[in-house]
Amino acid sequence: MRSEILPSPTKSLSLFALPGTVVLGSILFVPFVDNIYPMAALFFSIYLLIRRTIEAILVNHHLTSEGIKEVRGLFLQQERIISYPNIDSVIAKQSLLQKLFDSGNLQINSPGTLPMVIKHTDNHIALKHALEGLNKRHKELLASVAPPRVKQPMRYHGTKA
Repeated sequence: MRSEILPSPTKSLSLFALPGTVVLGSILFVPFVDNIYPMAALFFSIYLLIRRTIEAILVNHHLTSEGIKEVRGLFLQQERIISYPNIDSVIAKQSLLQKLFDSGNLQINSPGTLPMVIKHTDNHIALKHALEGLNKRHKELLASVAPPRVKQPMRYHGTKA
């Protein structure tokens, strides 16, 4: 099985997480100089940096022949696969800071499951179009191979009243 790794959060982490955290921390830090707020802003900045770093290390996304695979965890790894025909919609989102660094988030919706969010990916619009194309091709292939479904009459087990 061939597997390609998607642009992971670690690739854009050095460009995105640190400046965003420093900017947010400095916005909170500037108006209050001789108070407890500078300390709170510093701790908040450090918390955001640590959270984004841990998330970048613990969550990986792969494109496989089966679908999109999400692997979470360090010691106990959890895998979740959304196959291409089951993809309902792909939504690209981009915050103001992500626009500056040319990255964005992808939300992949599938019926019956929670949405899969791929954060801070480079070229997220191109990836969205590629996933939509794969989804369309897989659905067309399944429609051409699978025979049409015929509705079967209901069968009753047991006695009729």
